[in-house]
Amino acid sequence: MAALDAALGALGRVADMNRERDAAGPPVMELNVALHLGDVAYGNVGSPMRLDFTVIGPAVNEVSHLESMCDPLKRRLLISEAIAQAIPEDGPELLPLGKHGLRSVREPVRLFTVENVPE
Repeated sequence: MAALDAALGALGRVADMNRERDAAGPPVMELNVALHLGDVAYGNVGSPMRLDFTVIGPAVNEVSHLESMCDPLKRRLLISEAIAQAIPEDGPELLPLGKHGLRSVREPVRLFTVENVPE
């Protein structure tokens, strides 16, 4: 799945950069990634003088709240059940993290990650 591959690639690159930066002394960068699948509305909003591209919808709110769970769960990558169900059988093995309540989401959601996320 392209989204998961991109997330793991970004986390790997940040981990590589942090090893280089740590040796040189500058502060390291932290990156948390949350993946979710759902319906959204997107497009340009504003006036001809200033247009902003935006994405809105319940899936946007849910993935935002999902990402906010990365630090409490001490995980760099969190995957929603919707994404987990879309990952092909030959994809990476998922590590279940149980059900968790997310702000403004009615029911607790099942969360997953993968083993060996680059750190």
